[in-house]
Parts: sequence; structure tokens; C-alpha cells
Amino acid sequence: MDAADLLAGEDEGREPVGRDPDPGEVLRVRREGRHDRERDPLRVVVHDGVRPFLSEELLGRTIKSCRENEGAVAAVPSKDTPKYIHEDGAVASTLDRARLVLAQTPQVFPIKILMEAYRRAYTDGVCSTDDSALVERLGYKVRIVEGAWDNIKITTVQDLRLAEKILEARGPRR
Repeated sequence: MDAADLLAGEDEGREPVGRDPDPGEVLRVRREGRHDRERDPLRVVVHDGVRPFLSEELLGRTIKSCRENEGAVAAVPSKDTPKYIHEDGAVASTLDRARLVLAQTPQVFPIKILMEAYRRAYTDGVCSTDDSALVERLGYKVRIVEGAWDNIKITTVQDLRLAEKILEARGPRR
């Protein structure tokens, strides 16, 4: 079974809406909190376009976890010791990294929960860089799925260099 089958669900008999939605449509849906009920999948996968190394295996595990929970997010443990700082840069506290993870995508949610989170965020004037945070603020339980260290987000020149190394290590594509 591949990730598309997991997303559609074996017993629901529905096909996923698609993998490449129009970005303008996604923004409209997020802003207005509406979706096409005729083509309403049971779950939605949110993924950063700047994370090109997502494996089908990680996607499948995240979708499967969402089927058993109110949401699922790929994440890796923090390797560094995080510091919470004041606006002036002074350390306010040191956080226990043993209980911290770094969220990645994919993030998978039941469509009704995610749409409720978008509507409430819009109504409440809440902005977030993380869809899971919008779901969490409504009290839903989101589970962490072990992510992958090579599921990097490419946003800096250093990230691009690391991406090149990952590609080199994987060798030529077949």
C-alpha cells in the first residue's frame, strides 16, 4: 500500500483530491475556511515545498498515525540545547532538550479539524508558521512521528549545500 492509498483509506473508497493544488486556491481555502465538500478527503497532508527529500515511508507513517489520532507531525529530536531569550538577547531560561522536538512536514490532519483551525485562526487574528500549532491551540491531540534528518528545509545557502551533499550520497537516480 502506498501513501496515496493510506490517504484515501482502504475502506472509505475515496481517492485523494490531488498532490499539487493550485497555491492561490490553497491560500483562498485557508483564508476563507472553505473547501469543496464533494471532493472532501478525510485527511489533508500539509508539506513544505522547500523539503524536497520527503520519503514515501515517512509520508506513509505520518498518514497512518493521523488515522489513529487527531493529527500527526513528523519531527526530529533537538540535538542542541535550546535557550529561551528576552528581547535584549539575555537568556531567560534553558529548556530541556530531552522533551523537545523540531517539527517538520508532513503534517497530516482530518480535514474538519484543520478547516476549523484555519477558520478560528482567521477569526481570532492568529498567524502561525506551523499548521499544527493552529490545531493544537484548539485542544486537539497531535502526535509526533519520528521524522528524518535528511528531510531538510532548504531556506539558506548552507541548506542548499547540505542538499547537494544528500543528493551526492544517494547517488544517481534510476
